[in-house]
Amino acid sequence: MSESKKKTHSNTVSIVTPTFRRPTEIAGLLENLTQQSCLPSEVILVDGTDANETDTERVVADLAGSFPFQCYYIRHENGTAIQRNAGIDKAVGDFIAFVDDDVRLDPEFLSTIVSVFAQDKDKKIGGIA
Repeated sequence: MSESKKKTHSNTVSIVTPTFRRPTEIAGLLENLTQQSCLPSEVILVDGTDANETDTERVVADLAGSFPFQCYYIRHENGTAIQRNAGIDKAVGDFIAFVDDDVRLDPEFLSTIVSVFAQDKDKKIGGIA
């Protein structure tokens, strides 16, 4: 889909992705996210490696400026759940989507999520799996 045809919604989506020693997967995920019909407002990558391992950080630094969304890199050790919480603390979107680094999404994934919440006028939906 061309950039001019990307859908916009009043609701914003933050993607939070924990990772650990997977720079190739992160590069693939970021590229995949550019194909969303409803682009995320930001992608927050939380790397569980120690400060001596910089492969993923370099990939993100090299690519981040070329994407149509904000891309943040955070280093935070101690496991996936803690990494997700660190990403949540940074996120500013109306919705947060947890996407693993090796997942490739259908182009309508985020649009579908935003639409489901938009149709939930009684606010009974707390999450979508």
